[in-house]
Amino acid sequence: MLIALAESAIPEAVAIPLPPPDEHQILVMLCQVFALLIAARVAGHVARRIGQPRVVGELCAGVLFGPSILGAVAPDAHDWLFPADAAQSGLLLGLAWLGALFLVALAGAETDIDALKAHGKVAIGATIGSLIVPLGAGFALGYVLPADFLGNTDNRLAFAMFVAVALSISSMPVAAKILDDIGHLRSPFGQLTLGVAMANDVIGWLLLGLVGGVAAGRFSAGPLVLALGGLAVMVPVFIRFGPGMVDSALAASHRRSGGPAAAASLATLAIVGAAAMTQALGVEAVVGAFLAGVAIGRSRLRQLSALHHLEVITAGVLAPLFFATAGVRVDLAGLFSLGTAGWALVVLAVATGAKLIGAGVGARLTGFPASDSVALGAALNARGALEIVVATVGLSIGVLSATSYSVIVLMAIATCVVTAPLVKLAKGTGTTRGADGNSEGLFSRDTAVLLAVHPAAPDSREIAATLWTDQRRHRALVVPGSTSATGDLNHRFLSALRTEAGAGHGAIFITERSAPNEGLSSSTLAVAGSTRQPLVIWREVGDQPDQSQALDGILVPVDGRPGSSEALNVASVLAARWGSPLVIMHVVRSGRNDQGAWLRATAIVDRAADQVRDRNLPIETVVVAAKSASGPIIARSRVSALTVVAASRRADRVVGGSTFADVARAGGRPQLVVVEPQAADTMLAPWPADTVPSDGVTTV
Repeated sequence: MLIALAESAIPEAVAIPLPPPDEHQILVMLCQVFALLIAARVAGHVARRIGQPRVVGELCAGVLFGPSILGAVAPDAHDWLFPADAAQSGLLLGLAWLGALFLVALAGAETDIDALKAHGKVAIGATIGSLIVPLGAGFALGYVLPADFLGNTDNRLAFAMFVAVALSISSMPVAAKILDDIGHLRSPFGQLTLGVAMANDVIGWLLLGLVGGVAAGRFSAGPLVLALGGLAVMVPVFIRFGPGMVDSALAASHRRSGGPAAAASLATLAIVGAAAMTQALGVEAVVGAFLAGVAIGRSRLRQLSALHHLEVITAGVLAPLFFATAGVRVDLAGLFSLGTAGWALVVLAVATGAKLIGAGVGARLTGFPASDSVALGAALNARGALEIVVATVGLSIGVLSATSYSVIVLMAIATCVVTAPLVKLAKGTGTTRGADGNSEGLFSRDTAVLLAVHPAAPDSREIAATLWTDQRRHRALVVPGSTSATGDLNHRFLSALRTEAGAGHGAIFITERSAPNEGLSSSTLAVAGSTRQPLVIWREVGDQPDQSQALDGILVPVDGRPGSSEALNVASVLAARWGSPLVIMHVVRSGRNDQGAWLRATAIVDRAADQVRDRNLPIETVVVAAKSASGPIIARSRVSALTVVAASRRADRVVGGSTFADVARAGGRPQLVVVEPQAADTMLAPWPADTVPSDGVTTV
């Protein structure tokens, strides 16, 4: 009523630049969103309960509202809820496409560009095979499918090219979920699978953009050169310089009273802006969203809760709405004919066979085990969400008909359903974990590290380069030279540190040098009290022993508590990276022959060893009895290359019990103190603008 009154008050001669929908259109749109979202959530939950990806249920929920089910059972209700009106459908499709962009961008954020480099020739062979064979099979299939599969363009060449791209796509998120369910996600096989799936996605999206433009008739020689040139510039720029650009924008936003809302806006702007750029080039918008996601995934924005909030709203609202909307367009009536159903089975068989043969043979020719090669092809067979995006693009530009769209969507659902059983059949159902079975946590390549560089302390930049492999994710703040090694840090530096820490850093690294019998310096305690991120402290106490002295691995004391578990994970990562033995030590605080205490101590070190055994490194477990735990630990630390100990925060203090205090004061080899974060959310409220330093603090 209010909309109608407002419209009636506008003179007819006045042109409205953004004409609003009428009340009935808004009502229908709200009913569409409500019905599709609740059905998608329920069906997705049912799918998970029966061991299938949630996307299977969400797509099926949309099919229920389509012409073949709701349209057949209650045609009047179907026509009211989903009228054949372009303006009405545009409201729902606009929301659905926004979900597609965010979904693809978040998939891009999970993409590891360096993964293929780590797997060498096997990854190259599997990638080539998993692309070439499906592309060739899909192109040939496009020329034999019946004419009613072609869309409005009636262009057989464009249709065959589109089918080829559709069959070459793999779904990295679905493959990751299946591998995680059967315990292979972080094994070498799992990492190889995700790397090849990532390559399939990247190349597939680029081919989709080009083929989509050709199919829509938007490309002549000039626009084609422009699109190719634009992509040739955008891809390396987004991958190489995109993360730094996002980091700079994030830092600028945070210094100007930013927060989670500002970070979420920045991510949205990057995704939508990149999508608009590729759309303007004549390449599909999803390609730009994917590239933006890759840049975001390699930036400090990935560390913030704001990105997690985007993932939640996408997974909980936008993605289910997109999949359900895609399902609404599926008309099963056409598949009831014997001929169409037969062709649908042919498409499914060709799609599955091409992936199995292409990826499997490509990996096998490089020496990959036969069973793993088959499992690799099976994992890459899952099309899932990304195939729905491809089908939606094909239908929107007129390459696909309603029949062929339905066949491709059903193929995407069917490949998701059969992928898990095929992988389990080839790999077995055991929960094997490989060399990368444990998360590298603070020392993963995704961790953005803020370095507090103190002129009078050991160079944190040099030491950090040995701890974190990706130095491009380091940002250094240099303490003013007038500050002593153990003196108080000035408020200006702490303000800058806290501001930078809140801009998406996953850890803070600081070094210090102290005399024997001195605890943590006031500078370190000031940093601990000013920030909430995990804090990693490299300590050198007293005179360091002769570097030529024979050292006995990396020592980590454990007591079975969560803090020591994190220190153990850190120590095992560094031991594996440096090629050093790992010494796991527990001290029984009893001089008596207490059998129960010894059994508990043995269980603690055995569990700790099992936690990191998959890293394939030499492990020594040590259980000793002493009245004080400090003595044996200090004695062993003096012949160890490094001692890793855990601590926690309590206000502006770093605490870890009397043993931690004694070890921290002991001289000898370097120590690495892992301090737990104060809160799970690493996004801090910014300091007032007048306290943010303008000079005296150098960022590198």
